[in-house]
Amino acid sequence: MKVLVADDNVAIQEILREIVTNTGNQVFLASSVSETADSILDNRPDLIFLDMYLGGEPGMKAIDIVHEEDVAMNMKVYILKNSKEFIPKDEAFVVGVIEKPFRSADIIDILSGTKIAPESEPQQAPRPSRREKRRKSKDTQAAEEQTGLPSGSAHLILEGSPAGVYKYASDFADAGYNMLIITSNKIKAVREKMKYGKMNVIALSAKPRLDYKDIRALGSLMESVNSFIAESARPVIVVDGLSALIEKNGINRTLTFIRQLTAKNAGSATFLISLNENSIDKKGLDILVHNMEIHKTVD
Repeated sequence: MKVLVADDNVAIQEILREIVTNTGNQVFLASSVSETADSILDNRPDLIFLDMYLGGEPGMKAIDIVHEEDVAMNMKVYILKNSKEFIPKDEAFVVGVIEKPFRSADIIDILSGTKIAPESEPQQAPRPSRREKRRKSKDTQAAEEQTGLPSGSAHLILEGSPAGVYKYASDFADAGYNMLIITSNKIKAVREKMKYGKMNVIALSAKPRLDYKDIRALGSLMESVNSFIAESARPVIVVDGLSALIEKNGINRTLTFIRQLTAKNAGSATFLISLNENSIDKKGLDILVHNMEIHKTVD
């Protein structure tokens, strides 16, 4: 496994270098944001130990640079921080936080728990039984005939307001799919619009409260969506306003969130995502639709 240690403290670098190499892994070292970004792009590490600050700059700046250069790259980042530093906001690439001073055993546990699937032997989902395959085939065919959309894929609906995305969602609801709606609108308004029993709603707000989650907490949101997909039969994920996520999180974080979510669940979940085309530039739209089917509706 390839591991990058990015820290401007030489002593910390040496401690982590010794632990990583003693566990049979290859290690790369970086001391600044630019060195870190270059090393990630050149070496494509499987795991990154990243200091909160490198030479006075936020360490996550290196991750942003890499993402702009290669939007398809997946990164697993553990943030190194001291007790006085604030834990960074939800970031899609951050999988954990390590407080200094750390124990060698904690680092070894992380290294031993990070599994990298061989490129020549991709991990595959358990094979369904013949009965499950027949049932799934029949149900899927009926849903696809009704909606006109292939299930298990991602669809971007370009529209001024989320009318078309709810039309597609209603078609999947009629076919008996389990639905999760992610919205920045009021929960009551969404339930009145859909009126569907197999439906969960995650409402987002810049001012989170009892029934509303923080719209900027994309890591937590991703965890909730992945859990819903894992626990549901034939899940459909509806994002009724991607423009709101872009407004609050910026284009890079939002694109990373959507790309990771759809790539991880390709074939196992259907995504219906509504976007106001005026809220994104051509470059961002080209990245977004790379693995998605695009539909335009007329308001």
